[in-house]
Amino acid sequence: MTKANTYKLILVQEATDDMVELHRFYEEVAKGLGDYFLDQLGICFSQLEENPNIWQFAKTKAEGLRRGIVPKPQVIFLYTVEGKEVRGLSLKDAKSNWKT
Repeated sequence: MTKANTYKLILVQEATDDMVELHRFYEEVAKGLGDYFLDQLGICFSQLEENPNIWQFAKTKAEGLRRGIVPKPQVIFLYTVEGKEVRGLSLKDAKSNWKT
């Protein structure tokens, strides 16, 4: 049973591809780390479905792009909130050089 105040998380294809790639990368770093990453990501996704405003804006509030952090291994999750939907845009290893 879902709560009336929850949001629906939708991952765009790029975010799904990023998730698969990061899982593979972390498994190559250490066996089991990729699965641990997915477990931690699931916790973050559950938090987002309850309150997508828990994380800060990546740039400006007007742009609407938010940046969540999976604590360990440290991964940045970029997303927007549109009505009752949380749209996951991309996932990046926090140690990588990347731009929003």
